[in-house]
Amino acid sequence: MHADHRLPYPGDHGIQFEVIDSEEARRQLQKVRVVKKPRARPNELDRRIAAVLDLIRFADIKERRQFTLVALNADEFHQLPCAHQQLIVEAEQRKAHETKQPEEAKTHIKASR
Repeated sequence: MHADHRLPYPGDHGIQFEVIDSEEARRQLQKVRVVKKPRARPNELDRRIAAVLDLIRFADIKERRQFTLVALNADEFHQLPCAHQQLIVEAEQRKAHETKQPEEAKTHIKASR
């Protein structure tokens, strides 16, 4: 729902806002500092997660949502909580194991001939 807070609307509890478009407002806006600058995407962490995202075993949708929110705000792997790091490492190990299995099967077939 979109509400124009300059006009009364149901549930506004009498609160209304005026747009302040003045030179003083512009000066105040110039003084506002951005605390965290947006980072370049995708970065190494994004690529690492994307490579194994389908193999990560989340307990439920809530865990996946939490993982996504945390990952979007992290710049590096070590900034993730231990539980999220563990999910990524386990998925990477599964991926490595899956890629080794076909190679082992080929080696076994050649050896049995």
